[in-house]
This record gives sequence, structure tokens and C-alpha cells, in this order.
Amino acid sequence: MENGGSQPEQIIVGKNGSTTLRGLLEFDLSALEAAVGGSPYVINSVSLTVNAFIAASSQNTMSFVTYDLDLLGNNLDFDEATATYNHAPSTPGGTVGTFLSSVTYRPNNAADMGQKTFADSLNFRSAVQDALNSDPANTIRFMLRAEGDGTTSTSTTTFTRFDSDEATTGTHTIFRPALTVDYTIITPLPGAATAGLALMGGLGLRRSRRRA
Repeated sequence: MENGGSQPEQIIVGKNGSTTLRGLLEFDLSALEAAVGGSPYVINSVSLTVNAFIAASSQNTMSFVTYDLDLLGNNLDFDEATATYNHAPSTPGGTVGTFLSSVTYRPNNAADMGQKTFADSLNFRSAVQDALNSDPANTIRFMLRAEGDGTTSTSTTTFTRFDSDEATTGTHTIFRPALTVDYTIITPLPGAATAGLALMGGLGLRRSRRRA
């Protein structure tokens, strides 16, 4: 894993020569648990937004390096202070869980820098619901991994730097990873066995801990 070394405000994902760079994130879902207050609810959609601000590649024509950045389930606890690629949850490199979503971009094209949103999917919603159902701390964890871990047929070094929750300078502070959950609370009506009142809600969770 990679935490930006001396710059912990960064999440670095991809490949740097023989070094594989992956990112682990976690979000506290307690605010959602409190918002529904024990009422039945349905998760309508989930998305994750991260901000790419710089990248590098060993390819000469860098703008043609295109790959997917994958968001994977990885709901295993880890210690930010000690986690590395070889000291990751369960196995070196971290356990590659269920595919949740992806974004496709050219990491060294300036026009492709900026915010990237991992769109909603059934697996994404299920992962959030499973975390709420089974994790006592209401915590969900993810892995960011570049397609082929950043290695393409034309480049052995391709990686991207993303803002983490520890970003402290300039505009980076407003581009921390953000998990957005849209949900509906179902409130049974008196005397009605099946009818219900749907209360729409949306929750943006910006507290994340980037893991190395």
C-alpha cells in the first residue's frame, strides 16, 4: 500500500516500477444509522467521489495511457500506522474483494484530472448495507486499485495521486474522499399492514481514513 510517504495527504494508486500502489479507505456509517433511528429503510444509491490532482507515467505519449480505476470491497480492519503492501489485512497487497464500481480515465492527461465518481451499483449498495448489518462499529472499507495495478502494455510506471482526508493545504481540503448514500425511510401508517410513507434522505459522509 502507499500513503504518499512524507506527504500523507495523498493516496497513490497504480504502479511505480516494481512497486505496486493501492489505497485503502474506510468510512464511518454511524450518521446513517442515527438518521434512520431504527426505522426500516431502503438504500437507493451509493457513490464515492475522489479527487485526482496529479499523475505520472513512463509512457512518452502519456495522454494515451488509459485504464480503469477499480473500487473493490475490502471490509477487513487495518491499522493506518502500520499497514503496508506486505503488512496488509489478511494477505500481502490486501484482500481483493467484490467489484463495486470503476472509472475510466487517462491518468496523465490534464483534462482527466479532477473529481472522479464511482457510480452506484447493486454490489455497492449491498456492501454498505452489509456493513451496517454486520459491523459493530458501522464502518465500511474499500480498496482502490488501478487496472493491472497500473501496468499496461506500453508503460511499467503509471500512477495517480488522490487527495485523502488528511489534505490540509489550499483547495485540497474540500476534495477529500466523499461517500454519498441516498436512502428512503419507510414509516408504517396506523392501521395499514403494507402501506407506508416514504421519507427521502441523502447522507454525504466525508470522514475517511486513508490507509497505507
